[in-house]
Amino acid sequence: MGQRRLFAKYPKKPEPLPKKKKEEVVEWTPDYVFWRWLKLTIFFSITFLILFYYEEVHLASERRKKSNNDGL
Repeated sequence: MGQRRLFAKYPKKPEPLPKKKKEEVVEWTPDYVFWRWLKLTIFFSITFLILFYYEEVHLASERRKKSNNDGL
């Protein structure tokens, strides 16, 4: 048996994919600005509420640990 050479044959180089056309620039109309502002406001409000909730849970657990340790 002959020894197989490592990297003897490479597969044919694939053709590059055609480049995507640049996306059209969005016009900053007052309507677009309003809906974008509304979406971002809702997103960040929900994010803030979730983070606030986790902070309260963390503080409550710390208070509970502290009160349990005071009794010992």
